[in-house]
Formats: sequence, structure tokens, C-alpha cells
Amino acid sequence: MLNNARFLILPWVQVKHLASKVLALAARQVTIDFPARYGERVVLLETFVETPRFAGTCYRAANWHYLGETTGRGKTDRTHQAAL
Repeated sequence: MLNNARFLILPWVQVKHLASKVLALAARQVTIDFPARYGERVVLLETFVETPRFAGTCYRAANWHYLGETTGRGKTDRTHQAAL
């Protein structure tokens, strides 16, 4: 499993379908690069969308599928406790 922790295209960049195209290309390329480097195949790619601020439209356009929500813990959660 690979995690996409950050993905940002700045608002002044105006290229049609850029976000979905980049995500699709990256997903395709990582299935080649990761096994070549680490000897393991990728079976799942995941990302997190801050839903109060963003809709995740570019992920849907790139054919990513919504599977559910997390417990709200971030990668800096060293104590393994859900945010209260």
C-alpha cells in the first residue's frame, strides 16, 4: 500500500484536467517503479481528502474509488490516539 499524503495544484495554474491526468499517470508509473526498486508490487494506493475544505473531485476524475473515512489520525500522531 502506498499513501499519497500531499497533492496540490495551485489555483492560478489553469490547465484543463491537469489534476486527474497527473494522478492517473502517477498511479500507472508507480506500479512500474515501486516493484523495480523494492521488489514488491503495489496493490493499493490511498490518499486523504480534507472533506470540510475539498470535494476530492480530481481523485474521482482519475478513477480513484472512495472506500471510507479514517479515524482522523494523521501521520504525525505518535501516540496512536484518535483526535478528540
